[in-house]
Amino acid sequence: MPITPSLVPFKSPPPYGHCYNPRQSPPRYVVAFRGTMTKWKTMPQDLTLDVKIIRNTLEHSPRFQIAMQAVCDTVSIAGAANMWLAGHSSGSAIALLAGMNMAKMGCHLETYLFNPPFVGAPVELTTKTEILKCGIRFTTSVMKAGVAVAQHVLRQRPRTGDWFAALSWWTPYLFVHPSDPVSAEYVGYFEHREWMVKIGAGAIDRLATRNLISGACQPLYLLPSAYLTVNVSPAENCKQAHGLEQWWRPNIQC
Repeated sequence: MPITPSLVPFKSPPPYGHCYNPRQSPPRYVVAFRGTMTKWKTMPQDLTLDVKIIRNTLEHSPRFQIAMQAVCDTVSIAGAANMWLAGHSSGSAIALLAGMNMAKMGCHLETYLFNPPFVGAPVELTTKTEILKCGIRFTTSVMKAGVAVAQHVLRQRPRTGDWFAALSWWTPYLFVHPSDPVSAEYVGYFEHREWMVKIGAGAIDRLATRNLISGACQPLYLLPSAYLTVNVSPAENCKQAHGLEQWWRPNIQC
């Protein structure tokens, strides 16, 4: 089905945080991807896509391949500096993977990801004890670093390029809610990265992350860096904490 663009006046508000550039102009194009919908017409395909995200096979899905082609076509028309990527929920997984692929090619697109899925152990929601959280994540980092060293010794490290270095130049914007079971783990993921640096173990965490990113089957959630915005406004339930509408409320607390 052909897509007819709608022309809407756009006034860019100053974003939150320290990274605001007053000389930055709005993009000419925004390529945005929707999340899972509960309509019967789209639900089967959406659920199939969700399974691929969980199994880390999103890149092989026809929907992502079409999305990736749309991103490449738009960049060729407008240029990377004139285009933004955006998405919510499973749509943010598509935008994240597309942004990663473009970054690996040296094309860094400004990217906004709302409630992106974190496919991993939900440490942030399973325990409220900070010491236990740190212990679990520290042990995981050490084990992954050990695997990286073993692969290097045995010369079995995948030779797919230094994707960690390539992705380090790309910093997407992530928007999550701590009560959202889909995206909450990003909070702990980046807090752990900072904590490892503070205790002098940053090299261990970087080695573990670099090894996973350079692997043939890279987990989607692995990011060297990001601008993380956490919505601490009260949520009545998980659905509200994961919903897109929370981000345009006037009384939002971040």
